[in-house]
Amino acid sequence: MGIAKELDGIELHGDRSGQKWTVVERLKMEADWTPGQFSVGYRVIREDGLEGFMKASDLSMAFDKDDPIKALREMASGHEFERTILDRCRGNRLDKVVTALDSGTASLEYQGTREYVFYIIFELAKSDLRKIVKVKEGNDLIWVISAIHNIAVAMAQIHGIDVYHNDLKPGNTLIF
Repeated sequence: MGIAKELDGIELHGDRSGQKWTVVERLKMEADWTPGQFSVGYRVIREDGLEGFMKASDLSMAFDKDDPIKALREMASGHEFERTILDRCRGNRLDKVVTALDSGTASLEYQGTREYVFYIIFELAKSDLRKIVKVKEGNDLIWVISAIHNIAVAMAQIHGIDVYHNDLKPGNTLIF
């Protein structure tokens, strides 16, 4: 287990905003959720009271793989790619696309050693589409059509700045 799983109560300073974020609580995985690859989710609060969702990279997960060096490289590359895409989205008036509020790297003491955690902080959504859509129960047709419209607008917005999302799924569709 690495430091990324033990961040409750820690204060982090955003590299982009320069503001302080306090880690409030680790988010619990639901039974039907796919775990984040190499990451842990938290609810955080900025010093001005704004709440956010933090995706913290857990470097220790790489050491459980057959090729830890390859896993570390994939983790770092994936984090950098995500930060680059989020930076590209910033300032482009993508009102249907979640953009990063902040990001950073922290060097923290953990069990007598120094560990690093990379993180990205997003707007905090109420939930994602997995919790809202109940296939067996059905949904209000107007709500479904509205949701499909918003997803299509979001795709058009990111495609308009030459970003192509290759992982569109209910877990990546957030409800605010």
